[in-house]
Amino acid sequence: MFIGEAPGYYEDVRGKPFVGNSGKLLNNIIESMGLKRKETYICNAVMCRPRNNRTPNLHEIKKCRKFLDYQIDVVSPKIIITLGRTAIVSLMNKNVYLKDTRNMHITYKSIRVFSTFHPSYLMRYPLKKKDAWKDIEKATVFLKPFS
Repeated sequence: MFIGEAPGYYEDVRGKPFVGNSGKLLNNIIESMGLKRKETYICNAVMCRPRNNRTPNLHEIKKCRKFLDYQIDVVSPKIIITLGRTAIVSLMNKNVYLKDTRNMHITYKSIRVFSTFHPSYLMRYPLKKKDAWKDIEKATVFLKPFS
């Protein structure tokens, strides 16, 4: 399961998460994990696009939390990968910084959580892709069956 921030313009228009340029990069990340997009569940921490595409505030994040929890319960994912700060703030239910959570051992509802950068951030700061790759490699280990 991948959790993003909130719908962007293209997501709002199409009614699906990660369909713009960020979605293309997310598709590449998913494929690098040995998966297909249809084998994953992708959603957002906040269900509505904030005005002027601003970062959702804590009130908006908390208002949408029950919808996110419902999706997690229904999907029952092996792992959760949060994309960007808003997604990890939503799961931890407190103001945290991505730099602090990227290497933390986090579980939510007994599900292992990995936090990494949002694809749109990686498009703006391509040098961070190395760090994101390390995060994804850590998460991928938990998808492989134990032998």
